[in-house]
Amino acid sequence: AFALIVHAVPPQSMRKPEDELLITTVLGVILVNCIVLGGLFPALLRAVGLAPCGTVATISSNPSGPSRVRKGLDRAWNHVDRRLQPLFRV
Repeated sequence: AFALIVHAVPPQSMRKPEDELLITTVLGVILVNCIVLGGLFPALLRAVGLAPCGTVATISSNPSGPSRVRKGLDRAWNHVDRRLQPLFRV
C-alpha cells in the first residue's frame, strides 16, 4: 500500500500538504492494521483449528492431518483466486 501511494503522489519536492496527509494516513492505516490484526491472527487461527501441531517432527510423523489442511486451504485459495482474477485483469 505504501509503494502504491508513493507512486501515486508527485515527487517530494512537488508535494502539497494534502499529499503528505495522504501518505501519513496510509502509513497510519498500515501500522494499525499490523498491530491489531497481527495480534488477532494467531487467535483467529486457533479459533478455526489451525493452531501449530508442535514441532516439525510431529507434523512430518502425521502427514494426513497437515496435508488435509493444506489441501483445504489450497482449494479455498483457488476459489478466492478465481473470483478475484476478473476484477484485476486489465
